[in-house]
Parts: sequence; C-alpha cells; structure tokens
Amino acid sequence: MSIFSPKPQIRELNPWQDELRLGNRKAVIQRGDILFIAGENVIDITGVFGAAVILVTNNSYYHMALYDHAWRFVHAGWPKVESRDLRSFYLAKSNVTLTWGRPCHPDARPVTEEEARKALDFAEKQIGKSYDVLSNLSFVLRADGLPEIPAFLCKLFQERNWLDDKDKWHCSELVGAAWYHGADVAFVNDMKNKTYLSPADIYDSLYQDVVCTLKIRDGKFKLLTK
Repeated sequence: MSIFSPKPQIRELNPWQDELRLGNRKAVIQRGDILFIAGENVIDITGVFGAAVILVTNNSYYHMALYDHAWRFVHAGWPKVESRDLRSFYLAKSNVTLTWGRPCHPDARPVTEEEARKALDFAEKQIGKSYDVLSNLSFVLRADGLPEIPAFLCKLFQERNWLDDKDKWHCSELVGAAWYHGADVAFVNDMKNKTYLSPADIYDSLYQDVVCTLKIRDGKFKLLTK
C-alpha cells in the first residue's frame, strides 16, 4: 500500500540513520545506502549520458549515488564528483524515481556503521574529480562490441582498470569502488576483473537489498516501502 502527500520529510534518528516519512508511510535510510535514480523526463546531461546505459543494460536506472545524511548524497555526475542536496537536485523535478538500496556481505551480514563511514569517506575523497565521460562508451562495447569499432579501441575499453583508476569516475563505478575499497563489499563476484560496472550490475546484485522507493509523478510524491 502507498500514500500520497505534498512533500516527504526526513527526521534524524541518530548520526547514522534518518527516517524518511510521507504521510503515514516511513522507512529508515542510512549513510552509505545506494541511491538508484530513474526518470521519465530527466534531461540533465547526466541523464543524456545515462541513455546509453539504459539502452544497453535494459534497466530503468540510469544513474546512482551514495546517500550521506539529512538529504545529502555524493555522486559522480557531470562535470565532476560532488555532494548535493536531494531536495534541490531531484525532488524539484516533476517525474523521477529514487530507490534506496542497502549493501550486504556475501554471507548476508548487514553492513556496519563503521563500514558505511569508510565507504563514504572514500567517496568524499573523490569530490572534485572529473566525471568519466569515456566510460559510457564501455557500455556500448560491453558485449561483443560493434563490428565497425576498431580493435584497438575495443581493447582500450576492455582492459580499463576502473576499480583502481581514481582520477575520474562514472556514477556506478564510484559507488562500487567506495564500498569495495571502504568495506570490502563486492557487488559482483568478478569485481576486480570487470571492465565496467553499471547501475544494473549493482541493482541486480545479490549483495544489495531495496529499502524503499520514492516516486515523483507530475510533482506528486509516492513512497513505497516493504
């Protein structure tokens, strides 16, 4: 069951967790949660870049971030990694979907506050670094590649070491690297060997669980919880 209300509210429960409330629906979101973004009419430049991701991965989430605290999030968007406020960045849009997902360990252990802090610390250290525009091409070349693409160009993307290249970031790669380096959480089994990591790879991962979804349609809000 879901309920509509003019505007969602966040209440701090403790330095680690917030309560997201809309009407009589509520969910506990916490620092380090993964924020998946989809939008019907998101036309910012990150959304344009994400169009290729949606097309190739067959997943509606085109962008992602790490939730911080009190509406703040850290993401690799155009033109650089930055910390932003959800209220001005996404809640002001007329049609967008925000889903919070929580990482977990392969043995199903929940992540701890300390692990979340380390993941966020890693992400915050990347603030100011460039958005990795070229990484979007790796999604186009991710399967068998396009026949007209020169072999040397395919090889360039197939051998890119995104996990340890800390000079520039694509959105899902920043999230994946933050949790991998910060807390040894791997969203896919072959994390070190992957030449790309997409929002779909993380959303479909066995090592994250959806907490809640906030939908905005024609300026109206809807909160879906478990």
